[in-house]
Amino acid sequence: MQARLVAGDPVGSVLYHFFNGKLYEIDLHFAAIRYRVIKAAFQDKYGPPSEQSESQFQNGFGASWTGEDLFWKLGTQSLFLYEGPKNGPGQDQFDEIASSAATFADSALAPASAPAQKPDF
Repeated sequence: MQARLVAGDPVGSVLYHFFNGKLYEIDLHFAAIRYRVIKAAFQDKYGPPSEQSESQFQNGFGASWTGEDLFWKLGTQSLFLYEGPKNGPGQDQFDEIASSAATFADSALAPASAPAQKPDF
């Protein structure tokens, strides 16, 4: 269970991706209510993000809101922090499914990208 704590807060799931016996990516999924604490911990450790953008969301009643998308680049390593849709009005901020996420990746250890496939039609 210790592997499922980030900044002392529990995360809903942790997925580890390996290639040739080496860890190249870690995906974390956590409830939106924990986003601010995890964001602060990442900023304390890695400094300000290299890039920042927003995602737009809207619920079935027409209310709309934005969520942050933060990106850090550290050599071949990158960190992506996604606030997700659950931070909006009337959303379940304690739900860990389809909520906030973070991805750590090292492109030097990842498998090579597959070449784009040409459509056969």
